[in-house]
Amino acid sequence: MNKDEGDLSWLATQLQHIIEQNNVCKVVVGPWPMSMNEEQAENDLIVGAAKTDCYIGDLHNTGILKDDVEYLYYGVRVVLNESAVKRRVRELKLQGREEFSGDETDLFEKFSDVYASQFMLMHYLEMAGDVAFQGSHTEKSSIPYAITAKRNEGLMTYYLSGFGCLGKAIPSR
Repeated sequence: MNKDEGDLSWLATQLQHIIEQNNVCKVVVGPWPMSMNEEQAENDLIVGAAKTDCYIGDLHNTGILKDDVEYLYYGVRVVLNESAVKRRVRELKLQGREEFSGDETDLFEKFSDVYASQFMLMHYLEMAGDVAFQGSHTEKSSIPYAITAKRNEGLMTYYLSGFGCLGKAIPSR
C-alpha cells in the first residue's frame, strides 16, 4: 500500500468492514518488513515499529475506523526460509490453478507476506496466554500442508508438512 490518501481511505474502509463483519475487538499489528535473515530482522523490527505506528495513526486520521477496537502493536522478528517458500510457490504453479498463474516473484512476495503475518499472529496468541490456542497447533498434523509450530522459550519455529522449516518468529529484545 502506498501511503497516499486514496490508499489509506480504501484500506481503512476495508479494515472497518472486516471488523464489523467479524465482530473484531482487537487488531494485532506487527512490524514490517519481514526478513530472510536474522541480522537484518533486528534492524527491520526497530524501523518497522516506527513506520507501523505512524501508519496506524494515519489510518485513524481518515476518520473511517471506529474507536471501539483495540489496535495492538506486537513486536516480533519474523525470519522466513526463502528456499522453502519458493519451493511451495513453484509447487502451486505446477498445479496449474489460475490463482497461482502469476509471476513467480510476485507470488513469492505474496506468500512471504501471508506466512509472516500468520507466524506473527500465532506467536502473539501463544505468548499472550490464550489457553484455547496454546498447543493446538504444535502437534504433527495429518492435514496436507498444515503449518505446525514448535516452541522453545519465546522462539517459535514453523513447519509446513512436506517442506520443512518455513521460518521463525523471535520475540523482540
